[in-house]
Amino acid sequence: MNRSLTTVAAVLAIASLGLVACSDDKNDSASPSTGKIDCGNMFSTMSAITTENLVALVDDKVIVPNEAVLPLIRADAASASVVAITDAVSGALDTDALKAMMVEVEVDKKAPDVVAGEFVATLATPMIAASPETVVVGSADFPESQLLAEIYGQALEATGHTVEYKTAIGSREIYYKAIIDGEVDLLPEYTNSLLSFVLRQADASALPTATNVEEQIAALGDALPDTLVVGAPSTAEDKDVIVCGKAVADAYGLTTLSDLAKVADKINLGAPPEFETRAPFGLVGFKEIYGATFKSFVPLSVGDIPAAINGNS
Repeated sequence: MNRSLTTVAAVLAIASLGLVACSDDKNDSASPSTGKIDCGNMFSTMSAITTENLVALVDDKVIVPNEAVLPLIRADAASASVVAITDAVSGALDTDALKAMMVEVEVDKKAPDVVAGEFVATLATPMIAASPETVVVGSADFPESQLLAEIYGQALEATGHTVEYKTAIGSREIYYKAIIDGEVDLLPEYTNSLLSFVLRQADASALPTATNVEEQIAALGDALPDTLVVGAPSTAEDKDVIVCGKAVADAYGLTTLSDLAKVADKINLGAPPEFETRAPFGLVGFKEIYGATFKSFVPLSVGDIPAAINGNS
């Protein structure tokens, strides 16, 4: 899952909306959608999928591998106590809980640390660490990562560890360097995205062959440097999905990606700029796997996609 959304991408998105969407205005009457785009690439835990009346399509050919949430930890900070606590958090965290918390953060506008504290309070009473340590917990610069950092961090605090937070560090390229350099000790991560990134450090064209969590954990054990380890994965997942406006989904009978591929030439698709050249989950992949070419592609940040589908952009 690529969460490295930059200011440049936002500028490209604005420019593209002015060029691509306007050039197709004369064809809008043929589409059931009233929005700038018909479907778009989002993250599966985003609250807008339910609150904005969007339909998430089933990845029926499983072209998006598992994306389980888990902690990435510096080996020198991975004491028995730290690992036990983070493993306990992962054991209690599932997708439904993560989705519910993201509604609180994105819709109810509750601070991530407050939502995290409420979740941590539901966990079993932890054992106090025999040798408390100072752990620096970091995150990427999007709300879910900040929420997860707070959950792992507050669970550690509850056992007597001292936790310092460095949240919203930036993209994976930036926060991965921070943990390599020892600026942070622990970060929330996602199995496939982390594995893909680490493999590309050695080979820019490398792609993971692992698709399920068990295979991904094994591959990460081989690919990560000796200075880093991963904790136990949770059952919580946040995967790339394609969502469509309900009118579009109903009009074309869309429930799966295979359904979408059959009518791709009628669909205006929005996604981050890198989706245009990505495989298997991208325009290149849709062409290779399904033989599908979309009516148009509009580069957009993930956060702007619900409004673009609903015509509010």
